[in-house]
Amino acid sequence: MTAVKIGVAARRIAALGPLEVDGPDGRTTPGSARQRRLLTILAVGAFSNRALGTDELLDALYGDDDMGNTRRALSTELWRCRQLLGADAVVTSAEGHRLDPSAVRVDLVEFRTAIAAGREALRTGAFGEAVDRYDAALELWHGDPLADWTDGQQARAVLASLGELRLGCVEDKAEALAGLGRNDDAIRLLESVVEAEPQREHAWALLAECLLAVGDRRRASAAFDTARRVLAEHGVDPGAELSAVRDLIASSTVVRRPAPAVADLLGRAEVLTVLSSAVTAALRGPQTTLAVISGEAGIGKSAVVDRLAEGLGTGDDAVQVVSVACDRRLTRPYAVVEHLLTRFGESAGASPAAVLAARDSGDEAALTAAVAGLLETAAVEAGGLLLVVEDAHWATLELLEMLRVLVVRRALAPLAVLLTLREPASVSDDVARAVAELTRRAQVTHHLDGLDDHEVAELLGVGADQARELRELTGGNPLYLRHLSVLPDGTVAPSRTLDDALDEHIDALPVEALEAMEVAATIGKDFDLRVLTSALAHRPLGLDAMAVAEAVATATAIGLLAPTDPRADSHRASFSHALARDRLYARTPSRRRTVAHALVAQALRRRPDAVETDLLAHHSRRGWPICGTADAVSALRGAGDAAYRQLGFTEALNYYDQALDLIAMDPDFDASDETRPLLMSAGRAAVTAGDLDRGRALYDALRQHGRAAGDPVTALEGSTGILQTYFDERVSATALEAVADDIALALSLEDPPDTMHDLGIDALALLHLYQPARAHSLRERFAARFPAVHARVLERTWIYEPVAEAVALTAELAALPDADPLGTALRAWASEVAAGRRSLHDARDTWTLRGSDQAHWESRLWRTMAVMARGEFDRADRLIAATEADVSLAASPLDHTTRAGQLMGQRQFVAVQRGDFERLVRLAAELRPSMASMRPTIRFNAALQLAMSGDRDGAWARCDRLYDEFRAGVVPGQELHATVAGYLQACSTIEHEAGLELARELFRPHVGEHVVLSLAQYWGSVRHQIGKVSAFFEDLDDAEEQLRGALEEHHEVGAPVYVVHSLRALASVLWHRGKRAEAEQTHAQCTALATTLGMVAVAGRSWPPPHAYAGI
Repeated sequence: MTAVKIGVAARRIAALGPLEVDGPDGRTTPGSARQRRLLTILAVGAFSNRALGTDELLDALYGDDDMGNTRRALSTELWRCRQLLGADAVVTSAEGHRLDPSAVRVDLVEFRTAIAAGREALRTGAFGEAVDRYDAALELWHGDPLADWTDGQQARAVLASLGELRLGCVEDKAEALAGLGRNDDAIRLLESVVEAEPQREHAWALLAECLLAVGDRRRASAAFDTARRVLAEHGVDPGAELSAVRDLIASSTVVRRPAPAVADLLGRAEVLTVLSSAVTAALRGPQTTLAVISGEAGIGKSAVVDRLAEGLGTGDDAVQVVSVACDRRLTRPYAVVEHLLTRFGESAGASPAAVLAARDSGDEAALTAAVAGLLETAAVEAGGLLLVVEDAHWATLELLEMLRVLVVRRALAPLAVLLTLREPASVSDDVARAVAELTRRAQVTHHLDGLDDHEVAELLGVGADQARELRELTGGNPLYLRHLSVLPDGTVAPSRTLDDALDEHIDALPVEALEAMEVAATIGKDFDLRVLTSALAHRPLGLDAMAVAEAVATATAIGLLAPTDPRADSHRASFSHALARDRLYARTPSRRRTVAHALVAQALRRRPDAVETDLLAHHSRRGWPICGTADAVSALRGAGDAAYRQLGFTEALNYYDQALDLIAMDPDFDASDETRPLLMSAGRAAVTAGDLDRGRALYDALRQHGRAAGDPVTALEGSTGILQTYFDERVSATALEAVADDIALALSLEDPPDTMHDLGIDALALLHLYQPARAHSLRERFAARFPAVHARVLERTWIYEPVAEAVALTAELAALPDADPLGTALRAWASEVAAGRRSLHDARDTWTLRGSDQAHWESRLWRTMAVMARGEFDRADRLIAATEADVSLAASPLDHTTRAGQLMGQRQFVAVQRGDFERLVRLAAELRPSMASMRPTIRFNAALQLAMSGDRDGAWARCDRLYDEFRAGVVPGQELHATVAGYLQACSTIEHEAGLELARELFRPHVGEHVVLSLAQYWGSVRHQIGKVSAFFEDLDDAEEQLRGALEEHHEVGAPVYVVHSLRALASVLWHRGKRAEAEQTHAQCTALATTLGMVAVAGRSWPPPHAYAGI
């Protein structure tokens, strides 16, 4: 390097690091910290080319440390400086104190001078001299500058100036190196510059140019993108220099690789033959068949499926082929097959009525079966149907369950289902189990492996050695092989990965094409060109339709996009593989991704046709805050509502939670119109999904929201919702007090909203279960405040009254002019049955009366109950199925779940009477907490189901807990016979003695009455219940008396099912009382009637019983 001679003074101060002084005797470091500080300050004065006044020196040297004699101290320190540097080194004048440049050199000044010389050389194109000058300047730095004086405003200003000079020196040196062709060295320096100060546009432009010069277009493009993003974050648009670099990148050569010469199906002939044979057999059989193709990403699954579908969908024997692709963003249960259900539902033989009825019933199993049935019917109508489900590892659990149902029941329909699965795939444990179950049940499974050496050679047209090397590197993965770059000399870089190979293709895109493909990747593997064009047209630097078309053509030419199929929708395009899309998306900087999502969301909103609600929600959420809180919340709420309608309760809750999170994160957003409905919907979804803790928290937040807003009706919605979350646990006194308080507050409103009627009735009914006395008081206030709905209040709360009160209440109802005639008659009928005064089949004029939708719903339940009591179980099943369609006609969400719970109870009753324990367990799995909102007897049914399914410990623990609650007086509806009967049945199954004694104690005062639950189920007479318990405790006299009375009562009420139960119980008691002949005769009557009714569990019980209670 050429030496640079600057100045001839004998002494020199070095302040670009720890302070040092050079003199005739060598380099020294003053020992006094104050002297080093003063010398540093004087050096800065020389750098600034000015004298420093006495006051300025005192302030810089001593600051606030006023010793009273600082001026004298300063004179002493200046004298010491002269002793060190020479008598003439420090000059004092009227202007102040300064270093004499002829006596003392200062490295700060030398640094500035060297930079100026370098810049002059750079300006004239003397790049070598410029590099030498810059090196000389940079070598002056030997540590942190001004190390002995870093505090104070002046010091900080000088340090900032020095840092900027040094960074500019490095930047200029890099430019000089580039001028010498030393681009690699320049790149290293420029990367350090932009890392230290990302706002330096000139450095970014130089870096991109140098990267282009060494042929690294990808990094040049990335540098430009980063520079543009950083400048945008500071509110600055790219200047002329950076814009020129953009044009330079755009005009650089795009590598266009030729299309492969060998078909995609190389090495796949065998699997094609196997799959084709299996599918053809299924379609001709006909019987539903499942085939599964698995393998790693890029292995060729889609190519095999496409060829198979093409072969089966054309020709004289063509069948209908429909394909769906699962997508992680489509979280509604049946989102990917919705269009199929609509299409098939329009065909003559595939009405979607069953699907709609099952959906509205809230019965997920019924909905799953209905969707499967629609596909089977469509297959029959079409004369053959091949359903291709790609990327099934991204399917929803509901869709996977529907496929499992198709496979398990293997209907006689010409239907073949073909799944593709990526292995490995990052999915939840539940999805992994569902996929494994499907694979286990599939009639055909095939795992695709990589190509062998010969196939690799044929695919790429290379020699055997190179084919082997490529196969070892890629595992024979066709996608990897196609995108791997082979060097011009035929060698392969062994460290290359698939991401590297994909990057080379992405880096070959011009800047505008890259930006277009980033937005396309944001849309998904398959995308609508109209959405892409609309999104790009509204970006800050918009692209018109021609530019978008050119970008698509370029991406197709280099293999990122799949070639356009002339037979396909001209508005659709697709990436060559999901991995190509994923890589492009992963490379997009996070802020650009946010912008892209916002652009896509806005484009989707501009579409005139219907848009997938979950896709709009996905892009709106990912595009927030750019797309705006109002739009994002609206989209998320819409997706949540759509998921809930498809019974995707967990998915719905997730959408509602995201919307609530956005509201919480935007303090400027007016959430007054959004918070209440979101909290309501989220609470409902959480409870229905079984997440009771979350539901309770949401409803509590709703209550607090109402309280804070001075809105007692909203607060009541929250407190009522909280009670629904106590599905299988003891309700807190606080929760009950909240409902009562909120009812009272809402009643005090001068002008309550119309919603107060239904809400108040629901709340009163709930409170009636737990605190009947307080509910009665509030019911009277409610009647006085809203006399027009008094009849409805009595209709709703009647169900929770003891028998005697219920009879009196129906008489009161009948006298009210607004009472529903049919509903009142049904309640009177049920009350009289419960009181032992009327038969289940004594309709009188009931069926001739007019009534509301709710009353007609109740009448259907009552008819089904009477049929069940007669033991006509097949007919009962048909009636239940026919009634399901009316669930959706409920007046409120609470009514909706109540109806679903009532039908669930009737199904359970039929299963128990038939002894169908497998069905009972299946129904237990379908039980939802929301179904218990008005039917807490489900808690006792749950204990019974545990007992009957063999979980004795679980049933015992539950019965213990309920016993404690009974004794504490907090059991919901503990005055109701159905509650006690449910508990008794659970306790009797596991012989829980304390519970049985309690049940008999509670029933004793009600001899002569019957157990009627909710107009939906008849559970026998009270005598029958007492007789069973007495038999258990071997109180055989009382048992015989009660059971003989019960037998007579069951005949009178018209309940053959309970005649069977009473005969069985009585026969057992008679046998153990020694009345063997009568016992045999009674047992024979029981067996004959049970066999006739199909009560196989009773008819098949062993005889004689080992004890009086056996088999009861």
